[in-house]
Amino acid sequence: MTDLITLPCDNCGAETFSIRYPSTLNHKLCDSDFTVFGELGEYPQIVTCSACHLTYASPRDEGKSLIAKYNEMSVNEYLVAEASRRLITERDARFVKRLMNVPGRVLDIGCSAGLFLASLGTGWAKFGIEPSRAASEAARQRVPDAQIENAAVFEADLGGETFNLITMWDVIEHLDSPKAALNHIHGLLADQGRLVLVTPDIGSLTARVMGRRWPHLIRGHLYYYDTKSMQRLAKDTGFEIVSFSRYTRFFKVSYILRRIGLIANEERMAARLGRLNLTVPIATGDSMQVVLKKANAS
Repeated sequence: MTDLITLPCDNCGAETFSIRYPSTLNHKLCDSDFTVFGELGEYPQIVTCSACHLTYASPRDEGKSLIAKYNEMSVNEYLVAEASRRLITERDARFVKRLMNVPGRVLDIGCSAGLFLASLGTGWAKFGIEPSRAASEAARQRVPDAQIENAAVFEADLGGETFNLITMWDVIEHLDSPKAALNHIHGLLADQGRLVLVTPDIGSLTARVMGRRWPHLIRGHLYYYDTKSMQRLAKDTGFEIVSFSRYTRFFKVSYILRRIGLIANEERMAARLGRLNLTVPIATGDSMQVVLKKANAS
């Protein structure tokens, strides 16, 4: 493949690595399908840093090109599973309400169509950042009481305000430099605020057993953390980890089978087998939910 770039480790800057999985890319980025059903099993070379053991994609697509690709991305495929995703975001909303005790200013980075912000209900001052033009417009319509920015995390105009809660649901693995992003987010978070993020855990049993067939290995995922590399990222960006937990998702059986490439048309198959319309919890243990606070903050 051409038009790929090689970068040093984002956590420690080392340039030496071992190859974990060889590239399976078959398309240039301009021809790539970045929807949730697109090009399953296609990803750049996956390497592990020789110094700090962060796992990441290298060589890979250049960051600005990826942002442009996300800007053009449809939201329709994401909303195929809207009912199931609402179960997830409603559970997430209950979690952060318990965490924060009282409503405040919340920023959802990578807010997509606004399902999480909508699930929070009233009482919150809501802000969202979303690089997809279509998804950000859907979020504005769904959450009219929110300020939604169609932008990358560094480009959003947030008026110099700080936030009591910042969330990143399945976002950090897509970023060109998570370390730079968390340094930036540190300045956006109020001193007593909390950052909540969810990301795949490459150190999980599921990831290790599935190897190169792990569904989280996709072109848009640039970084793969385990608990140790996440702890280093937090420390180096001025954060302290409050808690780690496993993250459960809810999806229809038909959606899961389509997502892992076992069926091509879930609507047709579901019509034949009504049981495929069941929504079930997916507790594979291969995603981590991390709560962080500023170091030395209460």
